[in-house]
Amino acid sequence: MGRRRRVGWITLVCFTLAIAGLAAGYGDSAWPAAALRISIVLGAIWLCLPTKRRSAVWSSLTANRLAVIVLTAVFINRLKFLLPILVIAGIAAWIIRPRKRS
Repeated sequence: MGRRRRVGWITLVCFTLAIAGLAAGYGDSAWPAAALRISIVLGAIWLCLPTKRRSAVWSSLTANRLAVIVLTAVFINRLKFLLPILVIAGIAAWIIRPRKRS
């Protein structure tokens, strides 16, 4: 059995356990919530794994793309604080840029 199939089965088992736990009245317990979260993450991984006709999603990921993704994930929450600084830096760069000589 391939990795993709194993991850799919584990995802279904975790999701079934989560639904059964929530339906049985264990909604305030931690294990159905944990099983649901694990099944969501495993489902996303299952979607990314390669098939016979398609290579893995991350096979086209370059170092530059990875750097942009990581920096975006780190700084997206700080955007409202960084945006005024970026605007001021952009205006300053536009003002002090070299001019064309005619």
